[in-house]
Amino acid sequence: MFDKIRRDDFLKSHLDIHEIFSLKLQNNLCDGAKKHLHRGLIMRLMMMEESIFSLDEEIGKSEEPLDHYLATRLTLLLNAYYLNLAGSLDNLAWALTYQYSLVEEVDENNGKHRTFVQLLSTNFLDQLRKSKLEQLDKELQPFRDWYWDMRQFRDPAAHRIPLLVSHSVYSEEDVKKAQELDEAAAQLIRQDEWRDGMNLLHQSYQLEKHIPIFISENPKIQCYDLAGRVNLDHANWLRIVEVVLRIGFSG
Repeated sequence: MFDKIRRDDFLKSHLDIHEIFSLKLQNNLCDGAKKHLHRGLIMRLMMMEESIFSLDEEIGKSEEPLDHYLATRLTLLLNAYYLNLAGSLDNLAWALTYQYSLVEEVDENNGKHRTFVQLLSTNFLDQLRKSKLEQLDKELQPFRDWYWDMRQFRDPAAHRIPLLVSHSVYSEEDVKKAQELDEAAAQLIRQDEWRDGMNLLHQSYQLEKHIPIFISENPKIQCYDLAGRVNLDHANWLRIVEVVLRIGFSG
């Protein structure tokens, strides 16, 4: 899923985040900001790293349709990755809220506060500007479309149906052929011609192709190239984290 250069770049970026927090920021943060950056962002970063590199290793091993157990494991890893990606952006927003008192008497159980604290929402960015964080607002603006697209289609917490890694796919032509084989197999099995029926089912299974994709349903179905989408989302996430740490907590 990742070529070696991209994988090494991601690892270096992850180490940079750890270093920035530990060596440059930790002693200049209020308690609330420190909590959300240390036990929120940094902890989620480690879980995201485990998810994407495990996805990379598992997908790289398979050139045939995935067995259902492996597809379920990859589905678990993918949902964990996106839950932590979305959650870590919330951690950044809460950290900024505490550090700059973006709301009075910050209360994480307050519904209005929770609605407000969304990193790239209009109200949140407006408040950054009012708090003399105009440069942070300016550098976050280009990511707004990506952020809301991710929230709408790839944030498992926002979906009733989890993201799904498909174990196999069919071409349009093969779908029709597979249906014909399955129907013929079912007819043979009903006639107690088990061997011939199972042979047809085996032929149907052979039409399955291994193409690493995942599916989002919210309620419209979206299909994504797994490697391409995760690489792009992770790269955007890294840029946002870098911007917030560099500008939002530089003082």
